[in-house]
Amino acid sequence: MRRATAVLAVVAVLFACPVFGQVVMEEIGSLQESFQKADQAFQSYQFPEALQALNPLLDTLTQWESSGRLQPQDESLLEKALELRGICEFNLGKLDDARKDFTRLINLRPDYPFARIRTPKIRKFFEDIRKQLTGTLELSITPPDSQVFLDGRSLGTSIPASIPVLKGLHVVKVAHRGYDSAEKELNVEVGVSVPFNVKLVPNARSIYFFVQPNGTKLYVDGNLVGTAGKLASSRDEWARFAQNNGTDPASIYVIPALYLPPGGHKVTLERKCFAPREFLLNVALDKENDSPGFIKPIALERKTVELRLMSRPTGAEVSIDGRDYGKTPLQVADFCIGEHDFFVQKQGVGQYKAKVDVTGSSPFVVRATLRPTLLWVGLTREQDVTQAQLKEAGAVLKDSVPGMPLFNGTIAEERDPLLPDTFFAHGVGFEVRASTAESLCRKYKSQGLLVGLLRSAPDKKLEVTLRLFVPGLPGYDEYSDFVSAPEKAGDALALLNSDPFKVTPWKVVALADLAGEPGPVFVRGVRVPGGPEAGDVLLGVDRTITANTVSALKAMEEKGDPVFRFLHSGSEQTWTFNAEDFHAVIPYLGPNAGYRRLWLFGHQALLGAEIPAEAFAARMNVAFAELNLGRPAVALDGLKNVTAPDSRFFSRASLDYVRGVALIQLGRLQEARPLLLSAAGDASATLDGVGDILAQPLAMDLLRQIPAPPPVHQTGKEPAADGG
Repeated sequence: MRRATAVLAVVAVLFACPVFGQVVMEEIGSLQESFQKADQAFQSYQFPEALQALNPLLDTLTQWESSGRLQPQDESLLEKALELRGICEFNLGKLDDARKDFTRLINLRPDYPFARIRTPKIRKFFEDIRKQLTGTLELSITPPDSQVFLDGRSLGTSIPASIPVLKGLHVVKVAHRGYDSAEKELNVEVGVSVPFNVKLVPNARSIYFFVQPNGTKLYVDGNLVGTAGKLASSRDEWARFAQNNGTDPASIYVIPALYLPPGGHKVTLERKCFAPREFLLNVALDKENDSPGFIKPIALERKTVELRLMSRPTGAEVSIDGRDYGKTPLQVADFCIGEHDFFVQKQGVGQYKAKVDVTGSSPFVVRATLRPTLLWVGLTREQDVTQAQLKEAGAVLKDSVPGMPLFNGTIAEERDPLLPDTFFAHGVGFEVRASTAESLCRKYKSQGLLVGLLRSAPDKKLEVTLRLFVPGLPGYDEYSDFVSAPEKAGDALALLNSDPFKVTPWKVVALADLAGEPGPVFVRGVRVPGGPEAGDVLLGVDRTITANTVSALKAMEEKGDPVFRFLHSGSEQTWTFNAEDFHAVIPYLGPNAGYRRLWLFGHQALLGAEIPAEAFAARMNVAFAELNLGRPAVALDGLKNVTAPDSRFFSRASLDYVRGVALIQLGRLQEARPLLLSAAGDASATLDGVGDILAQPLAMDLLRQIPAPPPVHQTGKEPAADGG
C-alpha cells in the first residue's frame, strides 16, 4: 500500500509541475504585454494611460519581491517599470510620486543607467535623488577588462570609472583569467568618493606561436589550444616580431596560447601532410610588465608516404576523406601523413570504416577486412535502474558501438524512446520483434540489430544485457556482463568483439609430456608444409626453451606468430606459425552460444572468400550455425552442389558428416546412413580446420544410434527410402 501511495505522489508531482510552470510563464508573458502597452502609451505622450498599465504590473512585481519569487529577469522588468512610471509621474507634475519611484529604483540598483529620456530637467531630478542616497567608488583597475563584483553582484567588464553605491560597507572583488583575484571591503558615505586602485598580479602568461602552414594545430599538454588562421600581418606587434625574425608577416600565422601557467609544458604542432613538431616550453611569469611571450617562427616539413591498401576480399571500392581512390589493391605514391577517414566497401559483401593515423613509415600498409554492420537501437532499463544511470550508460554504448573492431557500428536515429523496449518487453511477440528488426536493418542497411537492457546487480554493480537480432534468423543471441559503473557499460561489447574463428597456436598444437624426452611431444601433426608431425619433440618456442607443456603454452601465449623448434627424425627443424594457413570451423559451442553472430561471420567470410579452402570453411560454418539454430533444411540446401576442396584440412568425409547430421535432424535417417558411413571411413577427416575434431568417431557414434536398415528383399534390392 505504501508503494502505491508513493507512485500516486510521483504522478501528482509530474502533473502538477508543468501546470505550475505554465501559470508562471503566462503571468510573466502578461506582465511583459502590460509593460509594452505602457511603453506605447508613453511614446504617444499618453502618460495617464501608461500609468494605468504600469500600476497593476508594479503591484504584482512588488508582491513577488516580498514573497521571494522575484527572478533576475523579473528584477530587470521591475527596474524598467519603476523608471518609466517615475518619468510619467514627473511629466504629470506628480513630483512626490516620481521621487518615491526613483528612490526605490536607486535603492534596488544604485548604478542604474538612467538613459531612457534625455530631457535635462528629468535627468537632473533623478541624479539629485541619487546623490542624496549614494557615495561614489572611483575605480582604477589593471587589466582594464577585469570582471568586477560589488557585494557578490557582477558589474561586468566594461564599467565606468565612477560607480554610485549606497551608504554602508561594501565588498569589491576583481577577477581576471590568468591573474590572482583581489578583494577589499570599503565603507562608503553619502556624497563621498572612495578610491579603489587595483593592479592584479599575473599567475599565468600568454604565449604567441608563429607557424607555417595555415591550419596547423597547436596542442599544449595534450589539449588543443588553437589552429593557425590569423596572419601575423593582422596586428602591428605580430608583424614587427615576424619581420625582426626574417619572416614575411603575410606568409606566417599566429596561434595564441592564452594564460599558460608557469612551468614546463609539452608543445605539439601538427597538420595533415606535415611532420609534427614536439618540444618542451618553460613558461616564466612577468609579474612586473605582464608582457606576452613570442615563439620564433616554426615551419612544419611536408611529409608523405607510399600508401598501400589491401582488402579482404579484393576489388573493393575505396574512399578516403570523402574522395574516391579506385579499387583494391590500391597504391598511392604521394599520400599525406596524418589522420584519415577510410571507407572501403564491396557491394553485397560488407564495409570497412576506420580512422587511421598514417605515420611517416613508408610504405604505410592498411589491411581492410570487410565486416558486417550492426545497428545500435538503444538501451532500456528495469525499474531499479535510475534515469541518470540509463542516460550515462546509453551514451557510453552509443559512442562505443562505432568503434567495435569486428563489426561496423551504425546508430539508429529513431525518435521513439520506447523502441528498445520492443525487444525486451514480455508482452511483445517474437513476430513483432522480428519484423521490427528486419525493417530497421533494411532502413539503415545493416546486417544485424543490437539493443541493450540495464539491470541493477548485487554489490552495487550493473548488468548489461545485449541482444543481437539478425533478419531472417529466428530468435536472438543474448550476452550479459557485469560492470562496476555506467561509464563502464561499453565493456559489455567485448563479448561481441571476440573473434571466434581466430586460430591461435595453442588451438593447432597438441602436446603431451612423455618421460625420457627432452621436451613435450606433438600428439598430432600440424598438417602444413614443414610443420611438425605426430611424435616430433618440441625443443623451444622462439628463444624460450620448453621443457614441458606448461612452459610451451605460456611461451605460445606471449607470442603473436611464434617460431617452433622441434626434433624430427633426429634432426632439429623450425616452423613459423601463421594464422592465415588455417581456416577454422566451429561445429558446436553449447546450447546458448551466439550462433547468429557465428552465422554473420560465416556468411561474411563466404562472401569474401578468395580461395577454395576459405570458401569451404565458410560454408561449413554457415551450415553448422543453421543446424544449431534448428534449420537443418536450410543447412542442407546451403551445401547443395558443394564439393570439398583439395585441402589438407577438409575432405569429402567432413562434408558428408555435416549433410548426414542435417538429414538426421530432418528425420531422414536412412538417407543419412551412407553419408555417415563415408565419414566413418576416413580416419583423417576433421571438422574444425585445425585437426582437433575428427569426423570418424562422431560419425560412428551417430551410426550406432540409427535404426538398422530394413531387410533386403529376395530380389536383392532395398526398398525405396520412405523419407521418415
